[in-house]
Amino acid sequence: MVRIANHLYFQKNLGMKFIFILFFIVSCSHVKKENSETFKLIQEIENTLEVRVGVFAFQTTGKNISYRENERFLMCSTFKLLLCAQLLDRVAKEKESLEEFVRISNKDIIQWSPVTKKHVGKKMSLGALCKATIQMSDNTAANKLLKKMEGPKALTSYLREQGDLITRLDRYEPSLNVLNGEMDTTTPSSMTNTIKKVYSKRLDNWLRGAKTGKTRLKSGLPTNWAFAHKTGTCEGGPSNDVGIIYPVSGEPIYVSVFVEGENASFKQREKAHQSIARLITKYYSK
Repeated sequence: MVRIANHLYFQKNLGMKFIFILFFIVSCSHVKKENSETFKLIQEIENTLEVRVGVFAFQTTGKNISYRENERFLMCSTFKLLLCAQLLDRVAKEKESLEEFVRISNKDIIQWSPVTKKHVGKKMSLGALCKATIQMSDNTAANKLLKKMEGPKALTSYLREQGDLITRLDRYEPSLNVLNGEMDTTTPSSMTNTIKKVYSKRLDNWLRGAKTGKTRLKSGLPTNWAFAHKTGTCEGGPSNDVGIIYPVSGEPIYVSVFVEGENASFKQREKAHQSIARLITKYYSK
């Protein structure tokens, strides 16, 4: 009787294990199919516009979208998100203060400095410089912060401390916008994972107030979804958008999208972002 009972118990457990394994395989196949469909659609965008696209989006639950996620792309102004995260880290360690002021001189002003050019001869706080850097992508503000943070190499060192072994900054604005080997590049996966690691409420508030990129990912997302983000645009093709998408319900979606290609016009690259945003919406709404 004992042997029979043990045999039945073994069969029951074996049956339960089989059902679990079958369910796991079906679930994985479904996720794989979804990823495959999304992959093909992004590939179509590439082929149609003759561009190179890099995408990495994920939720902490593990659901992700990836396409050329480990290929390097020029960061352009998306590095400014990381720069302000570095400043906030130093503030948390009491090495800097957002209330510290620095003077803006006429010789500091470079192309695309809509905020700082109004403060020539005056002082701006580090907090105000960060806000201008993220929300208006002010290049002079970014350079002033970079110098205050001890330069591009110091930002790269900060990223290494966060576990990002790929992303690197080598130059100041505007030189960093010109492709030169691996200088000033990242990968979609590295950027997205680092955004998750350096997140803070203050950084998120700055990103939610971004005035750039209204016709990129944001315009392809549902109007009731929030998007805290930083754009990047370089001459010769690269158009980027990175940040955190907040669906009405569910986990935040950390995302990086890079689109580059000289053959595509600015409007075409913007439409690529919109199409990818719609794919992300569909994928994470299931």
